[in-house]
Amino acid sequence: AAGDPDAKSFPVAPAFTCPINGNHVLCLCCMQPMPDRRHPYVNGGTIPPQQCFLCLRSFCHAYWGCQKADCQGCLAEFQDLNFGKQCLTSLVLDNHYESKVLTDYITSLGMSVKDLFKECLHKVHTGGYTFSNQARLTSMHGFNTPVCYGCGFQAFKELAYYYRKDIPAESLPKEVTSRPNCYWGKNCRTQKNKPEHAVRYNHICDQSRTM
Repeated sequence: AAGDPDAKSFPVAPAFTCPINGNHVLCLCCMQPMPDRRHPYVNGGTIPPQQCFLCLRSFCHAYWGCQKADCQGCLAEFQDLNFGKQCLTSLVLDNHYESKVLTDYITSLGMSVKDLFKECLHKVHTGGYTFSNQARLTSMHGFNTPVCYGCGFQAFKELAYYYRKDIPAESLPKEVTSRPNCYWGKNCRTQKNKPEHAVRYNHICDQSRTM
């Protein structure tokens, strides 16, 4: 939508004509073929990336813009990934209640999903947050490693947990802060599939029970 900071944007496709019998690779988002130009990219050319650095699967959005209707941008440099508003429902621990708490908070501040992601990356840069695969997604030039939506979203979920944990209690409703902690904390599996449990107990905490 026009003016929506979380709307999907499209790159300009590089000028290229496929040679006769040229190799193609399948985008695993829209399942459409694109010319296989992964080798020139790896060799330091100006060709946009076509492959996730983590899972090694191929995606077309960074190359010429994925046309799948619900794709938010299936491949981009990590710092430029667009997650879209639909990610908010499961962003914190796959817990819809805690995710809504975070959504309500950033909405009250006028923050977009992109704003939240940028703030999380700033915290990583300053040493406040860490996440899995951090070394693989970071270079001397920043968070510019090509990564797919799925792998990038897993990292964003880890960072969003820390951001939710950092929200001051006085900035949250009493019904959120007055809940007792779940014994299993952030590792609880029940929070993902039993909404009443997610509402009743706080999961923004470490596990306190071992068996």
